[in-house]
Amino acid sequence: MNHEDAGHASTRVVAAPMDPPASGDRNGNSVEARKLALLKRSGFFGGDTKGAVITRALSLEDLSAAYRLVHEVFLCSGYIRPQPSGMRLRMFETSSRMATFVAKVGGRVVGVLSVVGDSIELGLPSDTVYEAELEALRATGARLCEVTNQAVAQDFRKSAVPTELIRCAIAHGLQAGYREGIASVSPGHRGFYELLGFRPVGSERSYSKEFSDLVVALSVDLDQYRKPAVGGVATHFVHNHMTDANPFVPFVADWEREAKRCFLNAALLAHCGPAELQSWSTNTPSARNGGRGRNKLCHAEILRVSSSQPETQV
Repeated sequence: MNHEDAGHASTRVVAAPMDPPASGDRNGNSVEARKLALLKRSGFFGGDTKGAVITRALSLEDLSAAYRLVHEVFLCSGYIRPQPSGMRLRMFETSSRMATFVAKVGGRVVGVLSVVGDSIELGLPSDTVYEAELEALRATGARLCEVTNQAVAQDFRKSAVPTELIRCAIAHGLQAGYREGIASVSPGHRGFYELLGFRPVGSERSYSKEFSDLVVALSVDLDQYRKPAVGGVATHFVHNHMTDANPFVPFVADWEREAKRCFLNAALLAHCGPAELQSWSTNTPSARNGGRGRNKLCHAEILRVSSSQPETQV
């Protein structure tokens, strides 16, 4: 079934309503108002996606194209080494817990953002850098998810594409019942995420052990979007943009049902290199905690696929 059919249609963006008068921004909300105005001038909160259609990637073709774009952008930024598959693949990308949203122009993927749910087997991507901070959040009983794979083609960065992908992530997180959303982002992008309600939970660190890739860990209480907005004009605008005016809210439940029906992860798993598989089989939270119960099955499958693959130079 085509994932752009009516039941799980791709979505064109409708511009959000204009701001109410900014009189309330003269006090504590003035910084947020200036951030919002700057981002609007850059095209982030408008309706212009430069012709891109936003949807969830459900086919192997779209998922592969998405992870090729992530690989291309991260490689050009110096964050990763080139991979033989030409895709940025970790164990998370082979999990049905990951929801990947894309912006497409024709058959070309020009923007990507993924949301992955926390699990005993794999944890979250940022556990490799911020494990103590994430464990503290888990200790509160909150269900965690993480925004990852954020990549946009150069010619679509000053458009609504990045924000529309975030709207997908918020809609998905709310529908899935997550309480806290994690994002490890470049310090220069921190202001944008703080405007969305994210707060710092970890200091600046390098995300990579091989390269200098400074990030800061942020977290957002998703319950703020389940309740009426509290704050100034900018806060109310963003809240409305992510909830009542969010065009993706009607689609995320259908997208999730279709993903569970048709997304079989074995095809992507086969592209993971032996070193990657071996790394995740020994460094996931469940492996560090002894691989109890069903986790042993997860690690056994990882090792089975790893041992069946030829060695590849990375």
